Amino acid sequence: MADQLPGELIDRFFAEFPTDRAGKRAIGEFGLVCKQWLPPSRYRFFSDVDLDARSIKPFLDVVTQSPFPVPNFIRSLGLSSSGLEQGLKIEDCLTLGPFVQVTTLRLTMTQDVLERNYALLGNTFRGVTTLVFRNVPLPLDSILLVVSTFPALKSVVLDWVSLSYDHDTIPHSTYQFPPQWDSLTMDLNDRPEPFFRGLLRLPQIPIFSSLSLRGVYPFEGSHFARYLAHAGSALQYIRFEAEASGEFGERAGRYPVGLSASTGLRHLEMVFTDYSGIAETVHSALTYLKSSSLVSVNVVDASGPITTPRPVRQNWDKLDNILRERRFSTLQSFRVQTKTRELGMKISQRMPFAGARGILRVIYE
Repeated sequence: MADQLPGELIDRFFAEFPTDRAGKRAIGEFGLVCKQWLPPSRYRFFSDVDLDARSIKPFLDVVTQSPFPVPNFIRSLGLSSSGLEQGLKIEDCLTLGPFVQVTTLRLTMTQDVLERNYALLGNTFRGVTTLVFRNVPLPLDSILLVVSTFPALKSVVLDWVSLSYDHDTIPHSTYQFPPQWDSLTMDLNDRPEPFFRGLLRLPQIPIFSSLSLRGVYPFEGSHFARYLAHAGSALQYIRFEAEASGEFGERAGRYPVGLSASTGLRHLEMVFTDYSGIAETVHSALTYLKSSSLVSVNVVDASGPITTPRPVRQNWDKLDNILRERRFSTLQSFRVQTKTRELGMKISQRMPFAGARGILRVIYE
């Protein structure tokens, strides 16, 4: 019976399993049900792989013994190397030849390992569209050098990277960035703002249509505001993750003046870890935003459920009033996501205009 099921149904069955340790164990076991189930199970099993000094040898053993071309199953690959490993190294897996199906590549590598292997990485993973740097200290120049080697690259993610900046270093004049690179997600563990100072020193400044940032704001005179003045008109999506409440607005005494250059923005997302400054901060962002094509505003209250609301005045009425302005006539969705039902009810009551327009959505999750 099992061997008579349609291939599409079998693929969807295996797609339901997570790719964590328990999920992969189940995928491997179900792949032995019958001969027809083995290829799709291996396709799913090897779709997302993480390799480090401990797992590289078992992986290479599997590849050499498998009747299936394992590298062709991998869609997402993580490589971790400190450069201090004994015996087999991560670089050894690159000798398997091109990984033609890999579109997402996650790198946890020191500067020395990256700069020694960047050309080989680019040749081995030519189809990569998303490049992730994770959990390492790296100079900006090394990151840009690696980025320039992936011809199909569209998105770069800096995940808890500690960036170092050499102010005396002249930017590399031969960077040839991928033509489709237009997305940047930046979650640094320190000093994020100087990143844009480094970009502004480049002969060829990358222009993004999508930015997702933690702890970086376009205050007047900031490097980020200067970057937006240069390239902000191309920006269509921006996401701010606030490290604290009231990052900008009247109480903070700082304003996101640089947003005025984002004249083509269509989607604004703001994530807060403290609900007390949400209304004022969103209002401040909308005040300086000059885009006449804004489609959605997504506000996420990530502070967790609050059993006893704190006595903080939230001016949702003021936020509702600014949405009456003609420049927001294109807005189709003003979405608030929260775990606190009382906050959601207050928003619904204090934003009658947005509710009457049918654009207000309060989601509890």
